[in-house]
Amino acid sequence: MVVTSGADVHDDSNNYDKEKELKAFDNSKAGVKGLVDAGITKVPRMFIRSDISSNTLETTKKTQYNIPVIDLQGIEDDPRRHKEISDEVRHASETWGFFQIVNHGIPVSVLEDHIGGLQVLHEDKWIDVPCSPGALVINIAYFERCFRKRGAQSAGKLGRTESFSFRTSDPRLYGPIKELLSEENPPKYRETTVRDYAMYSNGRGLDVDDTSPLLHFRL
Repeated sequence: MVVTSGADVHDDSNNYDKEKELKAFDNSKAGVKGLVDAGITKVPRMFIRSDISSNTLETTKKTQYNIPVIDLQGIEDDPRRHKEISDEVRHASETWGFFQIVNHGIPVSVLEDHIGGLQVLHEDKWIDVPCSPGALVINIAYFERCFRKRGAQSAGKLGRTESFSFRTSDPRLYGPIKELLSEENPPKYRETTVRDYAMYSNGRGLDVDDTSPLLHFRL
């Protein structure tokens, strides 16, 4: 490989040896900054994955993903619309584990301004989430595993997170959705209150692994 100021990177011969080039690059101690300072105008071959063709990359780049946006208009007044919305939520939870809702009744004045840069992991790809005016972002995370044996998927880590607090004085029990349970699909987690969950989660301290606190409530 030859690198000259303002020049492209090219191979000295057709017998390309990636391992040799990587070793020479490591020994140079120049790093990527050194390549940039040299004025290269083409990505060095050692940084290009040979198992992915340019056609595949182009197809992936052009693929359009329709992020689920669910309109809650009429959910309280129209039983038929209520069922349609329920089906949309179920489908979005099973296929994406992530969706946005509009016409939710929350005044826009109390919502944050639109935030760009949000991404969601879908089919092993990070997908940009476009901002929908006045929409709320819903991510089915750890609690989705309480719902059923094979159901809603977690959207994975989001590109941006928000902090929020629970009312730990709430006496209500949270657990699997009764309508989704059966003899073939029994509950996997016991019911618990927000207070008990928060006490256990916070009581573990900082010196813990990445396992979910929900494992403590598994039946």
